[in-house]
Amino acid sequence: MSSPNALRNVALVAHVDHGKTTLVDAMLRAAGTFAAHQAVVERVMDSNDQERERGITILAKAASITWKGVKINLVDTPGHADFGGEVERALTMVDGVILLVDAAEGPLPQTRYVLQKALARNLPAIVVVNKVDRQDARPDEVLDEIYQLFIDLDAGDEHIDFEIISAIAREGKAMKGIGYPDDDADLSPLLDTILEAIPAPEGDADAPLQALVTQLDASEYLGRLAIGRVVNGVMRRNDQVALDFRLHVAARLGVGVAVTVGAAFVLIPGVLLRVFGMADPLVLGLGRQLLAFLSVSGLFVTVALAYTGGLQGTGDTRSPLYISIVSQIVVPLGLCAGLQAARGLQPHDIWTAIVLGHATRCVLSVGRFRQQKWRSITVDLAHSAR
Repeated sequence: MSSPNALRNVALVAHVDHGKTTLVDAMLRAAGTFAAHQAVVERVMDSNDQERERGITILAKAASITWKGVKINLVDTPGHADFGGEVERALTMVDGVILLVDAAEGPLPQTRYVLQKALARNLPAIVVVNKVDRQDARPDEVLDEIYQLFIDLDAGDEHIDFEIISAIAREGKAMKGIGYPDDDADLSPLLDTILEAIPAPEGDADAPLQALVTQLDASEYLGRLAIGRVVNGVMRRNDQVALDFRLHVAARLGVGVAVTVGAAFVLIPGVLLRVFGMADPLVLGLGRQLLAFLSVSGLFVTVALAYTGGLQGTGDTRSPLYISIVSQIVVPLGLCAGLQAARGLQPHDIWTAIVLGHATRCVLSVGRFRQQKWRSITVDLAHSAR
């Protein structure tokens, strides 16, 4: 298990085409992740076919390097505004950000967006002015624009006092401050600054396991993948992580609340209706009938929502959709159509059809969840992780 002090979690954020993925490639090489003789394709983190075709990062991805005995987890994020959600999810996994800004273009709209999200999470930033080798580079002016951006976003003094790195990511060169890296420069200044400026993760290794999963993926070789961060506790290879126990507890708590509310609907419907200004006898009669149906329906809905959420949490998004179509459309409409053809519809028939639909949703959600292999996950890690 790695000591928290020997870890750094950092995300690279920037406007599109300002050089995030290129910088990650250079950092992987600088840290010795690839052998000197090993042929490495450019933008190694852009593994998605569409990413390579379009030349942009779409999905946030993580890589790890070791520098001076400290493991640095790097999260490469999209720079295009259309994939801002990926950036927000990535920021939940890190303790600081590297903000890249093109030395010629300066801060652009997505630069503002990603920085605003990072400041909202109180994450410290290292500012990297990249591409200082461009003929139209204006690093001093760009730095002033970056300071102005921090001020416009109401950043605190501790955030405005950021570390500054000038870099040529394509050549793997960097230096502290504003300037042009020497011919023999490497990325050591940036990597050292990460160790100094980005705090180590906090957490209690002795606490029960708490992990935040921000992305689900699949691999032809590894199977289903859950990508996220361990917040507390320890996760080791071959550990069994149970999902269904807490879900059952949540469902039981929900049922308890639904029973309490349902009892009020049945025992004191008149009081509840009068609270909302309903005094007409006809309205009160209809209201009592409706509350009686809702008292039963609420039980089914509560359980169904708990297990539907469990399905979605395991990556099964299709089953909840199909269950909703069957239970909320097919069953109620089918029952109403059958009753209409047989004897004609009564008002209470519609409410009965709705309750039956909710009951169907409850049964199908629980049944489908119990079929899932994700109810008990075997952790498969290359090394023990915290």
